[in-house]
Amino acid sequence: MTNSKFSSLFLSACAFAVLHTAAATAADIGEDAKYGKISGDFRYRSEFVDQTGLRDSARAHTARLRLGYESPVYKGFKFFGEMESNQILGGEQFNDGLNGKARYPRVNDPRMTGVNQAYLDYKDHGVQLRLGRQPLLFDNQRFVSWSKWRQNDVTHDAAQIQFEPLEKLKLSYAHSTGVNRYSGRRSDAGRYDANINLFNARYELPKGFTVSGYGYLVDFEEPTENALSSRTYGVRAVYDPKGKTWLPFGSVEYARQSDYGQNPLSYNANYYAVEAGAKLDTIRLSIAHEHLGSDGTASLQTPIGTAYNFLGWTEKFGTIPVQGLTDTRFQAVYPVDLPWEGQKITFTGQYHDFNSVKGSLDYGTELGLSMTYTPVKNHDFTLRYADYNAEDLFTDTTKVAVFYEYKF
Repeated sequence: MTNSKFSSLFLSACAFAVLHTAAATAADIGEDAKYGKISGDFRYRSEFVDQTGLRDSARAHTARLRLGYESPVYKGFKFFGEMESNQILGGEQFNDGLNGKARYPRVNDPRMTGVNQAYLDYKDHGVQLRLGRQPLLFDNQRFVSWSKWRQNDVTHDAAQIQFEPLEKLKLSYAHSTGVNRYSGRRSDAGRYDANINLFNARYELPKGFTVSGYGYLVDFEEPTENALSSRTYGVRAVYDPKGKTWLPFGSVEYARQSDYGQNPLSYNANYYAVEAGAKLDTIRLSIAHEHLGSDGTASLQTPIGTAYNFLGWTEKFGTIPVQGLTDTRFQAVYPVDLPWEGQKITFTGQYHDFNSVKGSLDYGTELGLSMTYTPVKNHDFTLRYADYNAEDLFTDTTKVAVFYEYKF
């Protein structure tokens, strides 16, 4: 057996041993959480990427382990801390952005170990305060998210307050001084020092309606990220009723973004998104159109949001081209309950048609297919396929990912 294969087996065995030991310890602590709660997850992923124009295809095998501890609540206060480690199993036959292997396609899962979350929480009388390293999530996570697809999440060193002055009305404000990105501490781009102020107001109306308004002021301090500094103001409305029969659902959103802070550019760009569909319980069929505008000088960007859930699984549009982007997306989600208790399979299919806002460019299309099998609670196996067919931008790219995740 080669050293790399032995190392892979050894690391996997250690991860499972640690995880099962932690799970047993958590069970011994008891349900009353007298001594706090232990949590964690283990995720193994195998990812294959073939990209036209690059000499070799990428094959990435990575394993991520997380262990967290939540303290008991004392006079409204509690602490949560979580360590994580992502390790590469076998050889590095992919470009992780740090290893210099440019002949391979990019897979943004570099080796890293560090603190994923560490924050102090206070909650009382409908007010929640959180201080420390934490994820920030607002609305559908288009503009503010923690991008959970990659092995390392995006977190903030931030202070956040949420409260409900009226029933069904939730007000949120967060101030972030740094964005911890998926590439980790080994990368110069692993952290963005920043001055970020995020405002969000969300109100639940009767019969499945929700409206929200937001203002996101993002100012990055480093010259390499200055062009991503922006202010974005927007409104969003969602209709998602509950019921046992086929029901319509949908959403509309509009935002205006402009340069802000230390951004050397001067621009204004519009954002709008419309989605309409029908659902039966958890079965969903939908069509959506998203417009990320451009004024010809610069385009609208979402540097602390997520693109993966919206713009395709090949991850081509992490940065929006200067000509802007429109995406028309068709999506179907079909869960199937299996005859064995607790088991199910969820099928997801999506198709994207990408075009520019300026210049009448046809960026291409993408097909995505996914299947997730849940054999028992807290265990998931997923097979995901995505194929990008390029036209006036990028090159043809195929991605296949297989991963297993266990949470406790």
